[in-house]
Amino acid sequence: VEQKLTAKSYREKFHELLAYEEEEHEKILKERCDGTYKLVLCADSYILPKYLDIDNAYVQYGYLYGKDDKLWDGDHISYATQATEDRYSMEIIIKECKIVAGIISTRNFQSDYLWIGLNQPNCTKLFSSHVIGRSSDGTCTLHNVTVSFTLKHSYFNRMHQALDALSPKVIETFFPKPNNFSVITNCPTLFCDNRVMDVQLDKYGQQQALNLILSSQSKAILLITGPFGTGKTLLLAHAVYHVMNQNQSARILICAHHQKSADAFVEKYFGPMKERGWKTNLVRLSNRIPPHNSR
Repeated sequence: VEQKLTAKSYREKFHELLAYEEEEHEKILKERCDGTYKLVLCADSYILPKYLDIDNAYVQYGYLYGKDDKLWDGDHISYATQATEDRYSMEIIIKECKIVAGIISTRNFQSDYLWIGLNQPNCTKLFSSHVIGRSSDGTCTLHNVTVSFTLKHSYFNRMHQALDALSPKVIETFFPKPNNFSVITNCPTLFCDNRVMDVQLDKYGQQQALNLILSSQSKAILLITGPFGTGKTLLLAHAVYHVMNQNQSARILICAHHQKSADAFVEKYFGPMKERGWKTNLVRLSNRIPPHNSR
């Protein structure tokens, strides 16, 4: 890992770095997300909120809250959603029984609940001894539910495969010459119109990264790196906003490794921005039909 980064050592070094990152995220996921929860099971899917993207692969739905008697916030839910496998996000353990569950995507980014889908029917009867409350619509609450989350190993596998597929010519572009860069001086602090984008960047790393993006005039590739939940999607949304403000005829292609990442651009940023008056055409493309129902 500590060897000098060159075009020849690029693949080997980054394979090792990916392995290290995967190991670290496994630790972070365990520390942030594994624990004891309350589990609310819904009797029927018709009572579920409309902002959920229902996946018909599941037979029952519910949500987790109160990790170790503490409410989750949006950052924890976002991290759990991005860092885990789609349909095998976690194991729910009560006594000696284990059930595999997956996180359900939500378009409500202010929710304190982590919505999940379960493949096991009749969970309410199976865990009847842990039910502490029932409502008139059949919803029941279980306590002392142990949850163990599963890291998205498929993400790292795809990254390793993509690394192996890089051509030598592409790798060479990662090592530009010094004269490929222009000197950046007196970068202003840039803000989006609050009427269009209500989430601003922090004035340290994110703002500096935005200035680099907007002032880049070379053919060198600009890499913005950071772990899950550090605001990379927000940063790119701001960059798109400023580029389109400077040049309405610009065309920007955003590629994402996962459907949820692409959805976040549309549903969390660009969609609401258009509703607030941002005059930019938006097209969402996918190489497959998502497994959930569109609402």
